[in-house]
This record gives sequence, C-alpha cells and structure tokens, in this order.
Amino acid sequence: MKKIFILSVFLVFSFYYAKSQTTNQYSSNQMAALIHDLRNAQSGDVFQLSTPGGIYVVDSAYLPVTTNITIEALPGLAEKPIIKLVQGGLSSQYDYLIRFTGSDVSLTLKGIELQGDATASKYAIRTAKVGDFGVYSGYSDASYDKQPIQTYNLTIDNCDFNGFTEGSYGYAINLYPGTLGKKVSIENSTFSQIERNAIEAYTNTSEIKAHGYWQFVDSLTISNCTFYNIGRAAIEIKSTDTAAVSGLNNLIINHATFDSCAWNNSNPSKYHTLMVDYVNAKISNSIFSDDVSTDYIFELTNSASVVRNIGVWNLGDGAGMSDTIHSSGSVTNIYSGNPGYQDRAVGNFMLSSNSPFLGKATDGYALGDLRWDPDYSTGIQQITADNKELVVYANRNSVYIKFKNNKSHSGTVILENISGQIVYQKVLSGASQQVLHTQLPPGIFIVVVKMKDGCILAKKIIIS
Repeated sequence: MKKIFILSVFLVFSFYYAKSQTTNQYSSNQMAALIHDLRNAQSGDVFQLSTPGGIYVVDSAYLPVTTNITIEALPGLAEKPIIKLVQGGLSSQYDYLIRFTGSDVSLTLKGIELQGDATASKYAIRTAKVGDFGVYSGYSDASYDKQPIQTYNLTIDNCDFNGFTEGSYGYAINLYPGTLGKKVSIENSTFSQIERNAIEAYTNTSEIKAHGYWQFVDSLTISNCTFYNIGRAAIEIKSTDTAAVSGLNNLIINHATFDSCAWNNSNPSKYHTLMVDYVNAKISNSIFSDDVSTDYIFELTNSASVVRNIGVWNLGDGAGMSDTIHSSGSVTNIYSGNPGYQDRAVGNFMLSSNSPFLGKATDGYALGDLRWDPDYSTGIQQITADNKELVVYANRNSVYIKFKNNKSHSGTVILENISGQIVYQKVLSGASQQVLHTQLPPGIFIVVVKMKDGCILAKKIIIS
C-alpha cells in the first residue's frame, strides 16, 4: 500500500509538472497577455510570436525573464516578428526590451527581430545588477563579496538587432557585472545600427575594488553572425584593471563578418572592432572590414589565444593601421583584399564570385558569415580538390566516408561543429571506404579530410 501511495504521488506530481510547461501563441496585439504570462512563466515554457512581420510594441513594461523560457517566432512564418522598443512611454528605468529578473534563468530567442526606435533606445537585452530597482535589495553593495546575484544562460539563433542608438548608451546586449553568464551562444544573427557596443560585459577598476568582480561570462560563442554599423566595439568584454581576472573565460568566434565598426569614435586609437584583451580567445574564419581604428582590429594578451584564417580589408582611418592584430598567442593565415560585398549599404554582404576570401576557411568554405557565402547551402555540399571526390553519409552513430575514385588514401579525418571546435579526430586507415563510429548530437558538422599530400577535402553534414 505504501509503495502504491508513493507511486500515485509521483505520477500526480509528474503530470502536474508536465502540464505546467506550456507553448502559447501571441499575435502582435496581445502584448499585455504576453507580458503577464512571462511574469508567471514556468520553467520550460515556450512563447511563440505568431504575426509575420508584426510589431510587438514595448512602451510601458519590459519583457521579464524569470525562469527558463523560449521566445520564438511561430515556425513557418514568412517574416520575422519584431519586438520594438518605443521609448516615449517608458521611464528611464525601463528603456530596454528584455530583462533577466530571476536568480538562475535561461533564455532562448529564435527567429525574432529586436528593434529600437532609432532615437533613444538603450538596450535590447540586459541582465540584473546589484541593487537593481530594489529587486535585489537583499544584496547590498557591502555584502556582495564575489557572489553573483544572478546566473544565466543565453541562446540566440536567427535574430536581428538594430536601432539601439541612445547617445550615451545604445547597446544590443548588456551583461552587467555582478551576474554570471554560464553559457552565451549567438548564431545566425545580425547586429546593426548600434550606437555604442553590440555586446558588452564591462567593469571598471572601482567596481572591482568595491565588489571583487572577477568573472561575469564563462563562455561566449559567436558563429555565423554579422556585425555592421556599430558605433564602437562589436564585442567589448574586459576590465580596466589589468591585474584582475578577465570578465570572460572563453571566447569562440567562427565565421563572422565585421564591417564598419568603431565609426562613432573621437579617439580612433581607443576603440576597436573587438575589445577583449585578456580573454582566452579562438577567432577563426572571419572577415574584418572598414574598422577606422588607427592601430589594430583587436588585441589578445592571453598566450593561449588562437587566431587563424582571417580576412581583412580597408582598415584604418585613411592612413591605415600600424598593425592589424596584436596577439600573444598564435596567428596564422591572414588574407587581405576587397571581399566584393554585393551591397553593403543595405546590409547585403554576399561575397562576389571572385572574392579573395572564397574557400579560405579551415572547413573549405568562405571566410565570414556563411550566410554570405554564395556556395554555401543547407544541404550536404560536395567539394572537389585535386580530382579527389569525397562522399559522406552520416547518422547519429556513424559517419561513412568514401573516395569516389576508389583509391586508398592516407591522412587524417576531423569532425568540427559549426563553431569550429573539433569533436572527433582519427587517422585514416587507407581504404577507399571507411566508417567512423561516433555519437553525434543533432546539428551541423564539417567533415575535414587532410591528406598527406597536402590536399584538404571538406563536406558539411547535418545530423537530425
């Protein structure tokens, strides 16, 4: 009887918990209902915006993140829904679209445009901070002592940020010190018309001494993203105290396009496209163009940093840069030339057919955001090199490799995820057909075969 009672309680609890996680849809005229439901969200809730191209106006209350939630476009919409900040109805305390208010929260954004009103909008997304409007009144400055008041995860996929142009602020994402981002991942997204920094997590010397801030983002990954018309830095995550541990543990940038950054700058030697001095950075397969800084695109003082396969064009304030990259780590394969953007004035960075950056990435694709690679597609792409053709089939458990000429080949096969991280590596056995026994999660992966004769073959696979 006791076992039956315990099982019944467990089943009732499980049923209640499952029922508490919901997926709801909201049209653009249901903002009040959306904000109400966000304030009362349960962990796992999904909030779908259903009006294609519809403008969801934020003019009197921000969208709160109180637990682990997803805000996304309803699948299949022809246009992204737009969450727009209209400053006129907001007090100075609430000049942002989305704010993290819970103590341990997670936000996933998919397929949405986040838009400022291009006049006085400060932030699209911001975390909490010590003493934030009384919400954390129990965390006084004196009692802070190195414990984050808020931990969070942030995942952004296929979103656009634009129009955050308040003169003294104007950020897309502001990650305040005093909070700890365990994992921040941004992919397939665009940042434009940002007055200051697109992404910022910054603290100054006085804050470090007063509160002991030491790290406020553990991991930041940027892949397949474009940053253009950014007033200062595309990414600024640093501390003014060189003796302090960096505000970022690991930074991975893979296949990103940076254009016209640091333009709103009276001191061109002060601001740069990336301001991430002390971090452990892996920056690869990206393009940096039209940075007006006079000395360098970015500086990396961490000796473990790796920079590889970078394209640069039209750097400096007219007189050029004194140097392109300052790094205490390794720097390999810096390419220069006009990328041949199709129409950069309207944010179209599709590369021309004769761009010097085509095929220069470590995975065989073009440098920069892959959405601007004319040869990139969402299916499996076959790359032929030195008359050796590679055929790849894959599922979650195995990857099958076959050389179409049926000859044996020696070399190494590497599987990379979309962020450029190696997830599998093996020396080829020499046979024309080989099976790799893997356990891959769903996602996009690049199979890279490096032959001993120097030839590199690459193919993209999609695990569903």
